[in-house]
Parts: sequence; structure tokens; C-alpha cells
Amino acid sequence: MRPGAVARRLFPPLERANIVDLACARPQELGEAASQWTSESLAAAAERLRLARAMHASTVWRVLDDAAIKPHRIRYWLHSKDPKFAEKAREIIDLYLKPPPGAVVLSCDEKPGIQAREPFQEWAPDAERARPARREFHYRRHGTVNLLAALNVRTGELFGICADRNRHQEFLAFLEEIVRRHPTGDVHLILDNLSTHKHAKVKEFVAAQGGRLHLHFTPTHSSWMNQIEIWFSVLSRRLLRRGSFASRDDLKAQLTAFIDEYNERDAKPYRWTYTGKALAA
Repeated sequence: MRPGAVARRLFPPLERANIVDLACARPQELGEAASQWTSESLAAAAERLRLARAMHASTVWRVLDDAAIKPHRIRYWLHSKDPKFAEKAREIIDLYLKPPPGAVVLSCDEKPGIQAREPFQEWAPDAERARPARREFHYRRHGTVNLLAALNVRTGELFGICADRNRHQEFLAFLEEIVRRHPTGDVHLILDNLSTHKHAKVKEFVAAQGGRLHLHFTPTHSSWMNQIEIWFSVLSRRLLRRGSFASRDDLKAQLTAFIDEYNERDAKPYRWTYTGKALAA
């Protein structure tokens, strides 16, 4: 018997509908101190408001499950109020979909504060099937490392440098290395709105490049438009989440080795599909 069948047999449609309506309302709008319902508080509120007879919390759960209502879950979203959103978005989309002939397009950003953490005990061997791997929760901290990385939009290859701090000086060193690697032709960099990227010294350096270094900034609260964020997710899942780092130097070495291996085995351009139209909710 399906979970909802018990509730349907014991409680009439009106009472079940009242539970669903109550779950879709905010508790504080009904005089509750809490901001989120639980099965227990829903059952108590429904009885107190005479919307349903006394109902066990597990029955409330069955009613909600039958109606595909999940009041404990929440999805976040952030609306960009940048008045030039469309203009900035179009500029970046064109770089992805119609890059200037002969130019290099690099999606750049920092991943600051990567922790060099070393578990007191490595992974526990577990030969049993259908069980998650086990790992000691306690770990040693060996400091943090900042990774400045650039993704070549056309080839999918990565370039990165590790730094101990995250200031405009480190970003300038990053730009200098990019210029050294691309001595001729136009270079377009896609960046977020971090103040480091707009520092006066950075502007001076860009101006000294004879007009061949171009900085393009994503709209406010729109870092998702920067392709390097996709790769940072890959880095987190494949190296950082389960990595063990005995020191900052060890972390830097593993980051460098991962980038080299990624470029050799996995590098390929991302297929960009967002064209500027409103995203579905």
C-alpha cells in the first residue's frame, strides 16, 4: 500500500487538503514563532485551528508526500539589479559564441582560501558493498592557498598560479604571466567585479599593453556567466573534496599536477547555451 493510501482511508479529502494548504502557508503568518513547519507542528496547528482531527506526524508526512509537497526544502535565487545587465551579458555571450578572429578569450577568476587540510587518519578500508567510504572527520590545518586560474574558452585548457595572498599584487603577477604566454594579438579576459580586478595599478598595467588587453566584467551577481566557475566545480569534486594535503606546498603541488593532467586528458571547450533570454524559474 502506498504511503498516502493510509491517510486517504482515515481522513476525508477536505482535511487532507487543509493540511496541504497549511503546509504551503508561512508559520509566522499564522502566529507561530518558528519560520518552518515540521510534521509535528503542522499536525498541532491543524488540530488547533480545527482544520483536521488529531493526526499523527507520520500521517501528515504521508499526506504531504502524496501531494508532492516538501515544505522542508528551499531553492535559492538571486536577481541581478545591474542596470546594464543586458549590455554586459551580451558582451560576454558574444565572446563565447562569436569570439573575435585571432583573439584569445580567457575566463578568469580566483578561488581563494583553499584549505590545506590533512586528516588525522586516511580513508578507512571498507570492502562491503553499498556502503559509503569512511573518513576521519578530525584534521590538521596547514593554512590556505589562493588559486588564480584562466580557462581558454576556445580550447578548454587551464592556466593557473598559486599565491599565498589575494591582493591586487597577485592579480598583477597573474596578468603579467598571461601577457608573457600570449605575446601577440588581442587577449580578452572575462572577470567578476572583485575590487582587485579594478585596482588603479591594474588599470595602469592594462593601459600599458597598447590596447590589446581587454577586460570584460560580468553583470552584478552573475558570476555564473563566467565559465571558470564550471571548472572550479570540477576541481572541488575531483581533487579538493577528498584530497589530503600535508602542507601548503603539498596543496600547491597537487593543484599544479591536477591542472597539468586536466589539460593533457580532459581539456575541451564548454558548450555554452545561454543566449541572453530569461531563464526558466
